[in-house]
Amino acid sequence: MKKVFLFLLILFFAVPALAGFQGPGATGKVQTVKEASALPDDARVVLEGNVIRQLRHEHYIFKDASGEIEVEIDDDELKGIEINPQTRVRIAGEIDREHDRPARVDVDRVEIMK
Repeated sequence: MKKVFLFLLILFFAVPALAGFQGPGATGKVQTVKEASALPDDARVVLEGNVIRQLRHEHYIFKDASGEIEVEIDDDELKGIEINPQTRVRIAGEIDREHDRPARVDVDRVEIMK
């Protein structure tokens, strides 16, 4: 009986992790930079705000109302997209933590907000 209960408990918590598309343009819950900065390495994030400046090739500062965070956006992700500090964007990616450096976001998708 304990094994059945344990199996059902594991299944209950695993099902939300397997959830996928839930509607047109679904991207997941939008988080703030402050919330994202506290997440563990490899956590998925979706942020809305502005890319305000470039630090170096493929590395930028992203800002929302809660703060700023470094983001890494590969050139391929910006192909055909023109943005400037006034362009509101939604970015999706994962948290990247290295040693004692602050968290940054490795971006896999950039979308201009309308």
